[in-house]
Amino acid sequence: MVAGGAAWGGGVLDVAGGPNDIVRLELKTMKVVTWFAPGMRSRVIAVDANGVPLILSEAADEELWRVPEPNGAIKTWSGPADGPRPVGSVAVDGRIAWLSGSGLARDWIIYRYTDSRGLEVVANFTDRPVSVAGPCA
Repeated sequence: MVAGGAAWGGGVLDVAGGPNDIVRLELKTMKVVTWFAPGMRSRVIAVDANGVPLILSEAADEELWRVPEPNGAIKTWSGPADGPRPVGSVAVDGRIAWLSGSGLARDWIIYRYTDSRGLEVVANFTDRPVSVAGPCA
């Protein structure tokens, strides 16, 4: 993912769901910094208007982290791996991130993430698949 003057990605080869670090490549200087190293399979799912990534980690539980500085992770949500969770498309509207979600059951969820309130369910559907389409105008 590229946002806020940086490229974000996994720091090691992700083999069969193994753990990986998240690294940040500063595009102007080409400097690489390990940003998040939880010992779990992880991926950046969104970057807010201030360049702060939201990172989803997968292990026995799913965890959502806000990471404003290297190794300065703040856990904002946790849930069982077989339960509803943020997956799929994301749209960032300033400091608000809108995330699509689903679970193993036939349910589709729209989440809203803000620093002040964390991750909130704003809509839940069981009769049709839904996902976030893009940023608000």
